Amino acid sequence: MEKAEEEKELGNECMKSHNPTEAILHYTTGIKLDKKEHRLYSNRCFAFLQIQQFYLALQDAETVIKLNPDWPKGYYRKGEVQFCTENYEEAIRSYETGLALDNANEGIQQAINKSKQKLEEYIKAKRRLPWMGLAFGVLVGITLILADHFVAENPMLESMVLRCLVVSVFASLGLLATWLYSYMLQLQRSSLLDPPADLGFGSTEPKCNGTTEKTKNSKKSPSAERRRSQRKCTKT
Repeated sequence: MEKAEEEKELGNECMKSHNPTEAILHYTTGIKLDKKEHRLYSNRCFAFLQIQQFYLALQDAETVIKLNPDWPKGYYRKGEVQFCTENYEEAIRSYETGLALDNANEGIQQAINKSKQKLEEYIKAKRRLPWMGLAFGVLVGITLILADHFVAENPMLESMVLRCLVVSVFASLGLLATWLYSYMLQLQRSSLLDPPADLGFGSTEPKCNGTTEKTKNSKKSPSAERRRSQRKCTKT
């Protein structure tokens, strides 16, 4: 227990020195010594946030909540991860759960206000985006029509029907472009919480090729024994 506390203090010193990667190593060592100390997971969660390892940070935040569900900071940590990955609605729920456990916590209240502001900005931007795409498409269509009328030697878009069709097509393309852009942003947000490659903080064991080879050989051994017995009978 004392060694785990020492590792936690060493990790804290690394964080003060702006060295989150080394801090993570100390916190991880401390966790191996005392797996039920929720503060170690909380500190490592914050360190993971500093290097933008959001999936690992979220795992630690959820572990903190499991170990000590009455500790407000666990929900605050989870909210911070969700805020950094632009999941503002989920962040607000996590913060509010923490605030319910500590009504006087100004830090959590400020985090809620900040998340609500970001969520409002995100909703407004999402509503504006299709109109911007539509307006851009219409503008491109009108520009093409004007260029055809004033610049081209043989204008091809003199018909009003054709002009309306061109504007409609480019307006639709603008809407499609905004939809694709929104979809790509959503994918990017989701990917922030994807599991990363093994960074050495987990316990994965490589598969043993020798075992596989032995299994294959063991499967072949009965038929090999039959062939040997047949050869002996032939010689006899």
